Amino acid sequence: MILKELVDLAHRERLMEDPDYEPKPVRWIVDLGVGGKLLGVAETQGTADARGKVRPKIYQVPRSPVRTSGSAANLLVDKSEYALGFDPDDNPKKVVKLARHRALFREYVESALAFAPDDPGLSSLLDFLRDDVAVAEAAAAMQEQAAANDLIAFRYSDGAETGLIHDRDAVRAAWKRLRHPAGDSPGPIACVCCGQPSAPVDVHPQVKRVPGGSTSGIALVSANASAFESFGLSITESAPVC
Repeated sequence: MILKELVDLAHRERLMEDPDYEPKPVRWIVDLGVGGKLLGVAETQGTADARGKVRPKIYQVPRSPVRTSGSAANLLVDKSEYALGFDPDDNPKKVVKLARHRALFREYVESALAFAPDDPGLSSLLDFLRDDVAVAEAAAAMQEQAAANDLIAFRYSDGAETGLIHDRDAVRAAWKRLRHPAGDSPGPIACVCCGQPSAPVDVHPQVKRVPGGSTSGIALVSANASAFESFGLSITESAPVC
């Protein structure tokens, strides 16, 4: 019953259109041109909340894993400390990690470009990220108003077409290949939610806004020890969810 309600919620909230993407508020858009030229920085505006405060616009972005205390970048859409290498709060604990975090973000873009080598949007973004002056200029444009948890995305324009880089068809295909390497999961098994034969996912994103659950989210399937294994089935096979 609970799993069925979660599936219904996912359909109502349009979370099933692309399982590799999820809706998140993105406050800043960095506009890039051919060759990584910085065209400008724009602040998004979505709907107003109950108090009348305008929130950032919601976009479908590459689904990110739960980030703990370790350093890990997200693909193409991330906080300023990763996307541009600056912390609006100048937190000493973060400042010492900024160079590493920025490098992780750039390396992730390089990994995606390996699967979409002809995509001009990704190529332009990589050129921009390698340009310290342009990155610093983009950071300066938002630094006084930015918050540490603001998400930043990138938009590419060549004069003929304009669009978010993470939303380009070639980039979506590259992200799927990065997120689901060949042979990384068992063969088709009946999903306990939808009943269809599919490859189970080892770790799902945390489910948020569940009444009584933690604000950081709860696990859809909690099987993190050998005690949960039985009948010769691995953890993933014990409660397979696609």
